[in-house]
Amino acid sequence: VGSWQTNLTPITGLRLSTSIAYNGYLYVIGGDPNDATLATTTVQIMKFNGDGSLGNYATSSNSLLTTRAGQSSFVANGYVYVIGGRDSNSTILSSIEFAKLNNNGTTGPWATSTVSLLQPLNMFASVVANGYVYVINGINGVTNNYVSYASLPRTSIAGNLDLLGFASSTLSDYGDSTLGSVGGSIFAGNIFSAGKLEVTGGSQL
Repeated sequence: VGSWQTNLTPITGLRLSTSIAYNGYLYVIGGDPNDATLATTTVQIMKFNGDGSLGNYATSSNSLLTTRAGQSSFVANGYVYVIGGRDSNSTILSSIEFAKLNNNGTTGPWATSTVSLLQPLNMFASVVANGYVYVINGINGVTNNYVSYASLPRTSIAGNLDLLGFASSTLSDYGDSTLGSVGGSIFAGNIFSAGKLEVTGGSQL
C-alpha cells in the first residue's frame, strides 16, 4: 500500500455506513450523523477516477426502504444487498434489502427480500465466496461469536448446456478456435464440477 491521500471531494459525513464498489463506482449506504435516532436511507455514489481519486458524489434517487446504520452489504450477480443493522428507533434488524446496480452507476428501486437473517444483527461483517454469503459475529444485545451462511441466487439447469450448438454468428467467439472458443465462451471465477469435467482440444490454465 502506498502513502494515503485525502480525497478532495468529501461525502456527507455518516458513521456506521457501509460501502461497496462495483463497475467503477463507489456506493456509501446508510449510516447516521453521530446520532442513532438519525439513521438514514441515503445511498451516495461516487465514480472512481483513473488516478485513484473520486469524482463528485451524488445522492441516489432510490433510497433504502428502511433507515439503517451498522448494517453490512455485499454485491452478487449485479445486485447490491444490504443486511441487518439498526433503524432510527434503535431497533436491531434482521431484514435484507436489495437493488439492481445499473451500468451508469445508478441503482434500481430497493426491495425487501422474503428471506431474513437468522436473528437481528448490528455491527457485523459479511463476505461472499463460492456462491455463498457469510455473516460473521455481530451484536444483538450481546456480542455473537458465530458464523452463519446462505446460498446466493444461482441458475440451475435440469439438462445440458450445449454452447457448441450455437452458431458463431449467434454467440460470438472469443479468441480463435485453437483456444476451444468455437461456439462461444464461458467466463467464470471458479467452476465447480460435481462429476466428471472433460476438456477436449486445447486448454490453458
